[in-house]
Amino acid sequence: MFIALLAMMCLNLIAGDNLPSLIKRFERGKWGYHELNVDLDGQYSLSNQNSNFPALETTDSEIYGYKNDSSIYERESYGYGFGFRYDRELESEGTCYDLMLNPSFSWSRNEQEYSQYINDSGDTEVYNNSYNRDYYLRVRQSLASQHYVRDDYYVAMNTYIDGYLNDDKKNDDYSNSKTETKDLEASISVGFGHGRLHDVTNVVRAKWMADRLTDLHNIKLTDEQILQLAQYLDSKTAYVNALDFYNNAYETTFWRDVMDGLGLQLSYDQFLDMTREARSGTLMRRYQGLRYELDGFYEYGYYHYERTYNSSYESKKKLISESPCYGLSGSVNYWDNTSTRSQINVTFPVKYSISHVKNTDEDIDYDEHDKTEETTDFTVLSITPGASYLYQITDRLACELQANIGYYLFDKDVDYSYLDYELGTEVTNYLSDSMLLVFAARYTRTDYFDDDAIEDGGRQSDRLSFGLNLEWRPYASMF
Repeated sequence: MFIALLAMMCLNLIAGDNLPSLIKRFERGKWGYHELNVDLDGQYSLSNQNSNFPALETTDSEIYGYKNDSSIYERESYGYGFGFRYDRELESEGTCYDLMLNPSFSWSRNEQEYSQYINDSGDTEVYNNSYNRDYYLRVRQSLASQHYVRDDYYVAMNTYIDGYLNDDKKNDDYSNSKTETKDLEASISVGFGHGRLHDVTNVVRAKWMADRLTDLHNIKLTDEQILQLAQYLDSKTAYVNALDFYNNAYETTFWRDVMDGLGLQLSYDQFLDMTREARSGTLMRRYQGLRYELDGFYEYGYYHYERTYNSSYESKKKLISESPCYGLSGSVNYWDNTSTRSQINVTFPVKYSISHVKNTDEDIDYDEHDKTEETTDFTVLSITPGASYLYQITDRLACELQANIGYYLFDKDVDYSYLDYELGTEVTNYLSDSMLLVFAARYTRTDYFDDDAIEDGGRQSDRLSFGLNLEWRPYASMF
């Protein structure tokens, strides 16, 4: 089935249709939308990490029991989450902005196993098992805005705040512990760019309706009629709630105006067949355009970690970390709709930052109190290109394939680099006009490189995760 889906995507990409020309000709006015989403999700992940370090020079392996301090870390987790998200997006001739507010609560359970190599033949021995229960309370807010000053040149300002509280209870082979974590990340950036990303969902929706009318009733709309239909859809307030089937949908004012404006005389059944799939916003949101941007940014992170150990005696560990950071970032973002069913997105972000981290570490054991402070300066260069391909199988079912690769180089006080590879897919199914189900699968591999570990293979970690998200939109409206 997966191979057949890929074949359909490739054939559709090669064949294409006249949607690109319709998008170029479409004259967009002021538009926008806002919606409230209530999310209920579950996730499962399986990850492992191998850490190889240089061989220890031991003279008596019978005493030490191993020649390499190499460890294996495996983790299995599952959990549930609940939250809501408010999204608002606006595009006008001179201003664009995206606003997102997302409070959420999640619960997860982790099972972790640590083991180490004990001889040259690769045998391992488990030396610790632990079980965690995590509770997260999280709030995220972001605002990205662009103000166009001349043609497609704009000034950009972006803000982001992410804070969470975490309560973690852990049981392992040696002791019990309780951990409380508070984390806050905030950033602001200002820059300039060129280009626009347009929401062309209603052009795609109008073309979808026209294709259905042709396929089912052999009535073909001209390009001018399709563009006019898209203009109606794009300018109608509360479009997703505009089609009312309480009595006679054909007599609703909005659709009577549309039919009269297009000069169509459709029967009631023809009208229903034309609008059945694309009438209520169940198509995936679609974008078109090229935009590149250069920003200067400032970021601040605060991390408070406190763990209490309960075993034969009690001890407490506290870590407070502050990390101001500043630098430059640039990105290129390209969206293209090759046909009614397909969309391609390519991104190329580059970021260079300078960070100054201050760690305050406290250990409290009985009457002893040990406190240390340490500062670390480092720079990070990251290059993280990615691409995705969306295929709209039916009006209510879509599949998106994603691929990303990232290179991160740390310098100054910290000297190492690593590569990230990520493959993912999301299948979205609209159960109704206001409820959708999303299944996601993702594989991530990370290869670490540094002077100490390269000789013995470096460090590697990989993670396989699955997620199922049920999303309800009690309110959605265009304006």
